[in-house]
Amino acid sequence: MKKILLIIMAVLMLTACGESKPVTVNPDDIMDNVQNKLGETIGISRVYLNYDEFELMGQCYLEKLGGETKDACVSLRTTAQRDKNGEMMWDDSQEWALDVATEKGCYVLYDQRINGRAYIDVYKEYKEGSDEYVISLHILGKTYNEVREYRFVDGNFIETISYTTDEVATEGISEIYSSFPDYE
Repeated sequence: MKKILLIIMAVLMLTACGESKPVTVNPDDIMDNVQNKLGETIGISRVYLNYDEFELMGQCYLEKLGGETKDACVSLRTTAQRDKNGEMMWDDSQEWALDVATEKGCYVLYDQRINGRAYIDVYKEYKEGSDEYVISLHILGKTYNEVREYRFVDGNFIETISYTTDEVATEGISEIYSSFPDYE
């Protein structure tokens, strides 16, 4: 009887989580899920997500990331779709995803809903002894702004939230104007 109750409870807990995307996790790369706060860093593990319903908003390549033989592909995507004329159809909010595809798998760096837009800057920092790839994700929401940095260090990406309006404007913000270009 206890086994049956445990099975029923497990099924109820799994179905209560709602609809989810298909996810395959490489057991060798599982990392503890860490609550991220301003200034803290977390490693990003390799997971594989299905982005068939996402619109590609930006893409670039990183030369032989981590000693791999092929270049890695950085992609920024959103669930907002284009109409028949190719114009973006924005909702009040849409899901945004930032990932880095390598020959060994895909690093999913960011996968959340935003009421606004997201932009990326990708660059390489040259340092004595070692160079680092850095991806800056600029989140420009209607009620908050945030800058996250992802650095490739020792085979993983490390995330740092370098700025968020949640920390400086405890009652929130309201966007008045932005000179960031809108996506076409």
